[in-house]
Order: sequence, then C-alpha cells, then structure tokens
Amino acid sequence: MTAHRLSPDGRVAVIDGRPSGIKAAKELAEAGLAPVIYERSRDLLGDGLCESTKGGMMAVGLRAKFADVTAEQFDKLEAAHGARQDVPAGLLFHASGPVDGGWGILDFWESREQFDSFVAERVGPAAAKVGITAAPDIHEFPVHEYLLGS
Repeated sequence: MTAHRLSPDGRVAVIDGRPSGIKAAKELAEAGLAPVIYERSRDLLGDGLCESTKGGMMAVGLRAKFADVTAEQFDKLEAAHGARQDVPAGLLFHASGPVDGGWGILDFWESREQFDSFVAERVGPAAAKVGITAAPDIHEFPVHEYLLGS
C-alpha cells in the first residue's frame, strides 16, 4: 500500500472493507494514523468499495473542467487555495491535467457537501485572486467501484 499524501489530522482512506482492507487499517492505526474504511455494502467484509461503514456515507466522484485554463494558471490557483499544504476535509483523491479546451480535474470526496464547502471557502476566492473568472463545468457521479493496480 502506498500513501502519497496524508490529511493534516492523519486520516487515511482505506477503500475496502474486506479482510485485506481491515488488515491495512489495523496496520495504519498501529502506525499512529487514523484509517477510515470505505465499503460499498453496509457490512464489513462486504463485496467491495466506497461506502463508509462510518455513518453509511457514499463517496462521490466529481469531474470538472476549467475552460481555457492553462497549466500555469491552474498551478497559480492551486498555490492560492493551498490544498497541497492543507488538504481539505473529506478529500479522498485528486488528479488534474490538460484536456481538450482547458484543464480537467478528477476528484473523489467523502461527500458533495465537503467539496462544495472547499470550493466556496477556498477555490472561489483563490480563483478570483489569480484572475480565473469562469466557473468550472462540474459533473458529479456516485462511486460504484474502483480498481488499484499493483
């Protein structure tokens, strides 16, 4: 298991409530971290991924596109909202890159509310600060499954 970035409070998403995920969560807890297990079924040892056994939350995927935004502009936006230094609560995964006609983002969050809060409190003001005036085109989708390569 590889962790690329931890939340400031030590939370780590373990997306699998089957025995391998439970084992990983136990090892993370023993290392002083705070694992949160996500599982599709409502029961541990269920069939797969993405529904939290903690409160029954379903993870949400968000695909966004900033039209006509370049890598340089996006890097300025990212520096202004500071998510690399202060990972927002609820963010599970973030990736971005160039897409036809702009800059694309693929995020996975614990909830849409946490994403919306991050956008309102940090991304919106940061975009205004760096001169990005057009709102991104955002599409939400429920997370059904995921697959990690070795």
